[in-house]
Amino acid sequence: MTDVPVNKERTIKATGKVDYAQKMNFKAFHDVHFKKPIEDESTHEQLAFTVQVNPDSLTRSFSTKTVENKKIRSESSSGEGAGFDSENYSFDLIFDGTGALGASSIGKADEYFQKFLSTVYAKKTLKAVKKEANFVELNYCGDTFYCKLSSLTAKYTMFGRNGSPLRIKASCTFISVDKDKPDPPPKKAKEATKSGPDIPDGADPKASIDPGDSYEETVNEAKKNGSSSLMNCRQLCD
Repeated sequence: MTDVPVNKERTIKATGKVDYAQKMNFKAFHDVHFKKPIEDESTHEQLAFTVQVNPDSLTRSFSTKTVENKKIRSESSSGEGAGFDSENYSFDLIFDGTGALGASSIGKADEYFQKFLSTVYAKKTLKAVKKEANFVELNYCGDTFYCKLSSLTAKYTMFGRNGSPLRIKASCTFISVDKDKPDPPPKKAKEATKSGPDIPDGADPKASIDPGDSYEETVNEAKKNGSSSLMNCRQLCD
C-alpha cells in the first residue's frame, strides 16, 4: 500500500476549479492579529499540522445577537439587532496508527494527536506560563479561517497489545477570531497616592501646629493636611 502524502497544497487551475484533494491544515500563532508564528522547536519552522485524512463533514454555525427586553415580567428579546456572534466550526478528525493510511503511520496515532494538540491547543511543556490556547489559521475548503479551539473531545477506539492507542477520534469545535479588530487602548496608570502638603526646605513641620489648640483640634487639622502632618502631630502630642 502506498503512503498517503502528508500534505498537498491547494492549486487553482486555469479553469478556476479548485483541487479538493487539499488536506486540512493548521498553523499556530501567538497573537490575535496572526503576525507572530509559533516556532516548532524541532524544525525551527512555524508550528503546523496537516491531517492524515480530511473530515467527512464540517459544520459551520452562524448566530446573531439581539437586545434583551429588560421590562419586568418579560422573557423575550426586543428583536433589535445587536451584532453578530462568533462563528463556530465543528468536525471530527481521525488519528490512525493501524497502518490503514500508510505503513509509515503504524503505531503513531498518539504521536500525531500530540502534535495536533501542540498546534491548536498548547504544548505539554508550557506549564503555567501559557493560560490560553494558540491562535490558529485553519485552511480547508479553499478558504482560510482564523480561529481558536473552543472544545475538543478525544475518543480512543483501538489499542495495540501493549496498550498503546492505535486510533483516536477527536471531535473539535473552533470559534472564529476577528484578526482585524484593533487592540484596546492601554490601561491608564493608577493615580498617584495623595500625600501631605510639601514642606519647604528648612521649614519647621511643627510650626503649622498651634500650641493653643486642643488634642482633638490638632488631630483634625493634621488629618486635613495629610498623612505626614498627622504623623508629626502624633509625635508632638505623645
